[in-house]
Amino acid sequence: LDPDRPQAYEPSKEAILNADMVILGPGSLYTSTLPSVLIPDVGCVLARTGGKKVYVCNVLTEPGSTHRYPVSEHIRALQRHGVTIDTVLVHTGGLTEDVVRKYESEGKYPVDYDRDVVLDLGLSVIEGDFAVQGMIPVRHSEATGKTLWGLLNK
Repeated sequence: LDPDRPQAYEPSKEAILNADMVILGPGSLYTSTLPSVLIPDVGCVLARTGGKKVYVCNVLTEPGSTHRYPVSEHIRALQRHGVTIDTVLVHTGGLTEDVVRKYESEGKYPVDYDRDVVLDLGLSVIEGDFAVQGMIPVRHSEATGKTLWGLLNK
């Protein structure tokens, strides 16, 4: 990190510590999701929060960073950086052939769901159709929000 020990915004730390649920993702694993929790104070309060910690796994891999990462490798990347989660949301609804072809030409591929490996990690897994079908760019659907809301109210 630059600077080596950046300071976290105090209200952010308090919000994370008191949150009922902290949602990580969707977004670029290495340039969006992880940088926000690598700030030492943020990582510490994330580890201490009593709220649910949920990772919304991306639908597509990213060339040069998560190329061919299955769901389990996304989770392990979080763990390697000291981030623990309770639950992972995994898109299992597939994508249209047109969307897959379009993204393959850019070096992006659907994230492979290695279900047995993910289950062995001991997390709660929520599977569902979380992408807006046929849409370019691929976006998480309203179902993602509804699922998270349901999880929060469990």
